[in-house]
Amino acid sequence: MPDHVYAFRPRSRDYPHFVAEDVEDVHNKLGEYIGGEQCDGCGNHSYRVETAHGAFYAVCAVDPDEDHEFVHLDPCGARYPIQIYTADEVTF
Repeated sequence: MPDHVYAFRPRSRDYPHFVAEDVEDVHNKLGEYIGGEQCDGCGNHSYRVETAHGAFYAVCAVDPDEDHEFVHLDPCGARYPIQIYTADEVTF
């Protein structure tokens, strides 16, 4: 595992959530849905990897492949920056 990884922090009181080991891996995940801690805005737990203005974001969204029993009915669309963190401060 590298010293630094890419992660996002959807829940301000939790550690950042791992996304990828390097920027190429983040780029390869564009458009994919990833799981994470609950969104501070609405409590959802799935996010779509997007890019805007040269930065990467995990956007609160419904994963269409998720079991309907666990789907959040009204995700808020909050955008959490995917940033570099030291690996020891990230939840995997």
